[in-house]
Amino acid sequence: MRHRLSSHVLTEFVYVMDRAYQVPKERSNTMLRDFVALPGVTVCHETDQALLLSLWPAAVADFGDAIIAATCKALKGSMAVTFDVKFADSLKRLGMPVYQGE
Repeated sequence: MRHRLSSHVLTEFVYVMDRAYQVPKERSNTMLRDFVALPGVTVCHETDQALLLSLWPAAVADFGDAIIAATCKALKGSMAVTFDVKFADSLKRLGMPVYQGE
């Protein structure tokens, strides 16, 4: 199975681990290194800027979320995974597949 994710997801992960859970940066670093080294995981560094700006702020209010949405939309067959209810609702309104964690 292939897992492709926006490089912005890594930024979001570090932010949440630091701000919400007070995980030491060194531990977050280890978790990210282990994750991106998994077979089938690819980090996508390119973002379609025109697509991003067509989504933000009208369809997706948060700029970081819009980066992730644009990446998902550009990668055919992809699905966004999020715990963020507002972001999930935005994706659903766009007709994009989303897995909403519990």
